Amino acid sequence: MNDLADSLAYLGEEKEPLLQALEKEVGEKIAILDETKLGVEETLRRFPFLTKDPLVENGFRFPAEKRLGRTLSYFTGVFSIQDPSSALPVHFLDVKPGELVLDCCAAPGGKTIQAALNKPALVLANDLSHPRALELSSNIERMGLANVEVISKNLTAYAPDMAGVFDKIILDAPCSGQAMFRKNALAKEDWSLSKVEACATIQNALLDGASIMLREGGTLLYSTCSFTYEEDIGMIKAFLESHPDFQIVKVTDDPRFFHHPDLPEAVYLLPSRYPGEGQFFCLLRKGGDKPARFPSERKTDHQYADKLASYGLGNYCTRLAERYVYALPIPGFRFSSGVIKYGLQALSLPRFEPCHNLKGQLPKVELNQSEALAYLRGEQLNRPAPSGYIALCYAGLLLGTAKSVHGQIKNRLPKGLRRRFDLKDLI
Repeated sequence: MNDLADSLAYLGEEKEPLLQALEKEVGEKIAILDETKLGVEETLRRFPFLTKDPLVENGFRFPAEKRLGRTLSYFTGVFSIQDPSSALPVHFLDVKPGELVLDCCAAPGGKTIQAALNKPALVLANDLSHPRALELSSNIERMGLANVEVISKNLTAYAPDMAGVFDKIILDAPCSGQAMFRKNALAKEDWSLSKVEACATIQNALLDGASIMLREGGTLLYSTCSFTYEEDIGMIKAFLESHPDFQIVKVTDDPRFFHHPDLPEAVYLLPSRYPGEGQFFCLLRKGGDKPARFPSERKTDHQYADKLASYGLGNYCTRLAERYVYALPIPGFRFSSGVIKYGLQALSLPRFEPCHNLKGQLPKVELNQSEALAYLRGEQLNRPAPSGYIALCYAGLLLGTAKSVHGQIKNRLPKGLRRRFDLKDLI
């Protein structure tokens, strides 16, 4: 891998520690907590190995060997799990209530979740790869986020029609992925200088498209999990030369950050300095000051408003896709194709039954341990409960929906979510 070492020579004395770090296992991960589902105090009681991240909002570090992703709390969307360095850039993007945010290359969804969590902002999350967009949608669904629209499109083709639409744009660009070497042996085998060049071409096109879709005065977050000059500093310098209306935003510094003299405002999160796999990021602000605008596709209908109103969602915008009614709390983007998820999957047709993520709007019934395990396996329960659609809970966590009829609780947990939990993971 002499080419790899040569490609990092510009880092000077940081090169050797970085190469050594890329041979070691990642020691920490980070959980992004949704405090509306489980408070901080209770979360720390259940998971005492969590420690508050000093920078990331709602972020809690934990040792990578802890299998937090197997727990019931993760299953019910209490938190998402990311690499610590991947989670930091969105912290500096500082998404505000009411803003329109685009995540250009969003799968598997960590940055989208951070941008949308506990904020009345609309996030349009896109991934060109349809299978990856489905994975993205699944992660958004698990977290129960209503304010995210998931699509799978080549957005660069739509850039002129969406000019000035977004307040904030996240571009976590496809890259040669040196930061992935430690968890993916194929990434290391696949790396080459020709791949760097190919990725740089894609990154350049994505940056151009993002610059058009960003409103005047808006902020663009560019990041990669690569450490090559061409994909990081070289990419930003070339972009600034061709886009003089953009300026770099300097972020609050930290001694663990590395700044290269060629672009000192940008940040390298090198795994030799900062816990995690590694990341490069830079914030760019577009000159001027114009409010974001919705595209013309924002018109919506309310033919299902009465049905949604019975679940407290009467003011939501709706979209019909296959046999489901989707609901979004604010007007979304009415693409004619490529839409995977339009806010919440709310009602199933033809009987307008509440879907899994309406569990928060239904009467709640607490289960004991054996009942919870049975429900999660997909079994029906024989016990009294209020008639009609209900939400089943265990240990303060919302598990999913069911229908109570004549002393029998009929399981409505989606088949793809059913699983057998070990008792040690039922937390």
